[in-house]
Amino acid sequence: TWFHCGEINAVRPLLGHPEIAFLGNITEHLEWRDPAGRGTTYRPDDLARFAISEFERGLKGLTAEEAVARVAKADGTRMNSITWTMGHVSTGWLFDYALMTGERFQFGERVFFGPGADPTPPILEEMRVMFAQAKSLTETWLPDATDELLSSKRDFGPQAAEKLGTQLMRAILHTWFHTGETNAMRQMLGHGEIQFVGRMRGRLEYGGAA
Repeated sequence: TWFHCGEINAVRPLLGHPEIAFLGNITEHLEWRDPAGRGTTYRPDDLARFAISEFERGLKGLTAEEAVARVAKADGTRMNSITWTMGHVSTGWLFDYALMTGERFQFGERVFFGPGADPTPPILEEMRVMFAQAKSLTETWLPDATDELLSSKRDFGPQAAEKLGTQLMRAILHTWFHTGETNAMRQMLGHGEIQFVGRMRGRLEYGGAA
């Protein structure tokens, strides 16, 4: 569902509609709860890894030139490039690294989120490096993301009032949203559609009740 939300949001500007800001205050609807006593559910670390791997799969086959293309909207402005979106998604996971570990992270000169962010497309190779770094750093805390950690909060960041588990779910849904957006843009650039969601057997299978 979040995948297709992203696809739809990519198409809206082509039809003259503004983009919709998704993932606002999810605390009201999707607050993290300690899963104790609820039986076995999908593990948040598995959900995160699957979302990251599916976003990465959506980049398959793109050339350096295609990845920096900015598709025109109906109002004459242009969409962000796929490389910009790579930086945007990577920043989200790097921010989660800072939240989960309590370590301040230096994001560099480029900012890939928020009003006024420079829309100039970064080159593909640089964003592949940034994405790989975000993926690697995520693995430094994800295996140890206990219920105690995910039920706690941090005193910094735009979602400081949210539990870390809620922030993690935000990052997962955010990644799926932009996976859909990227898949729509791929087709505008002449690539075939990638079938999502990918194979879950052996990767993200439901464990059943305890």
